[in-house]
Amino acid sequence: MSIDEALKMIRNGCVSEWNSYRISNPAWLPDLSGQDLSGLDLAPIGKVPFDLSGASLLGTRFPEIVENVSRPGAPIRLQGALVDSSTWFPHGFDPVAHGARVVSADLMARSAVGRLVFISYAWSDSDVVCAIEQWLRGRRIQTRIDRRDFSPGSRIRDEIVRVMTACDVVLIMYSAAAAASTKVWPAFERELVADMEVEAKANGKSAPRIIYVVLDAVPLPSIVERSRLAINASTRLFAEVCEEIHSAILQVPSDMPNVDLRKWDGYRFP
Repeated sequence: MSIDEALKMIRNGCVSEWNSYRISNPAWLPDLSGQDLSGLDLAPIGKVPFDLSGASLLGTRFPEIVENVSRPGAPIRLQGALVDSSTWFPHGFDPVAHGARVVSADLMARSAVGRLVFISYAWSDSDVVCAIEQWLRGRRIQTRIDRRDFSPGSRIRDEIVRVMTACDVVLIMYSAAAAASTKVWPAFERELVADMEVEAKANGKSAPRIIYVVLDAVPLPSIVERSRLAINASTRLFAEVCEEIHSAILQVPSDMPNVDLRKWDGYRFP
């Protein structure tokens, strides 16, 4: 959906259509940065408010009312949305308390410039992997993936080496399907990046960072890999996993949950 189509849907109050589209297209991240939404109704009476989870809302101006008066406590959805110091909300509304993420200009600059990210995966996982790849591109991460970035007519092995060696990060999507796959290429890609890491360290150079994303409950393939911190996706929400991958690529801390310290008032350490 283009930005013009998105704005037209919001201006026309098409909440049901908007939210249905978000459910059907979880990798689509609305980019409403710099838009003036002040005259629009984002929480129409009697309807579920607009789902702006994961949206880019940098410098966006919101209307005076962002909560549904007929359903107290039901504001627009902001889980994982990006806001900054120039995003305007009505007085008293805390976007962070509703799941938004405050980002700095430095983070967005790094995201816009991007790191080249090679995505290794088994073709049997292509549906979810392509959705994750699209989500990352929506966050301005520059990705490299076989279906788009390999040159037709070239040898697969040569293309893997050519594309992977130009990347700063290798994202390895691992699963039971990948472990059981008879295709040699995912295993070759894991071996290649491991060799690149060893060679770089031996020569005092920077190696591509390896980030494992475990898509299900399968253990990592070897003792060496199991010593790495991995992103475990099993049973978690799509957007939540994508946010963690994004933070790992940019090497920024993930958000920590708020702790109610009152329940620790009388605690004694054992």
